[in-house]
Amino acid sequence: MCSSFAMDSESIVYKDYFNLWFGELGGSEVYKEPILSDFTLDKVKLFCYSLQQDTHVFLMAVDVLERYISTKNLLGLEIEDPLLYIITIIYLTGKQTGDLSGFKTETLIDLYVKLTQRLLTNGQIKTAEIDILMTLDHTLPLHTKIDDMNLFLQYYQIPDLDVDFQPLCEEILNFYVVNSLRIFNRIKLNYMKKQEALNAFVDIYSKRLYLPIGIFLSAIKMSSRLRTILHYKTIVLELSELSFIHEDHLNILAKEIYNSRKELHKQL
Repeated sequence: MCSSFAMDSESIVYKDYFNLWFGELGGSEVYKEPILSDFTLDKVKLFCYSLQQDTHVFLMAVDVLERYISTKNLLGLEIEDPLLYIITIIYLTGKQTGDLSGFKTETLIDLYVKLTQRLLTNGQIKTAEIDILMTLDHTLPLHTKIDDMNLFLQYYQIPDLDVDFQPLCEEILNFYVVNSLRIFNRIKLNYMKKQEALNAFVDIYSKRLYLPIGIFLSAIKMSSRLRTILHYKTIVLELSELSFIHEDHLNILAKEIYNSRKELHKQL
């Protein structure tokens, strides 16, 4: 089911780099549980939208915000003005990965004043920016969850199926991130009965392919057309072999994403 490449010299080089990159995607990262509430994540998403920043900036901002808060908590330090630091983090990540046309510090000030009715200066933004970078040892993420997902979608293609999974998967990814704490807790409950199962969960949750595959499978579950034309169990088994993650773990993730989204739609 993997995609094919045109075999000109440029494509051969590209394929080599692509396979190397996908090999890295099959690795693991440090296990980190989500710490941000749905309310906070929804606000970060809203601020990114207000500042005309895309999904890449939103997801990177979430990663940076979680690292920043975790580090501050370890140091026993409080964040005196959370809103200032959230919009400054969006500004920082926007400078790294987003479209900064028309996105100046004045834009941050206008949003801050509108939300708080308090004054904000360029100096305060610069101070917050320096504090964030120093707290994070001057490092920002090199990739985001959407980079991993897009790479997976580019690698894993189903022959003779003319379907662009990217828009639906990006929508589901945004939903997952905004509701990540709640979905994570629901998934973790499946592994709480035995320590061995909990250890297995820590291992699979750290794998970079775990979430892209779960989102892809939940996309199939959410589309009546895809459920009709695709053999879901065969795809799960194939992806399990590809990722070295047992199909039971992939099914649990896809089920919890699907059920959470379905429940939300019932409430609307």
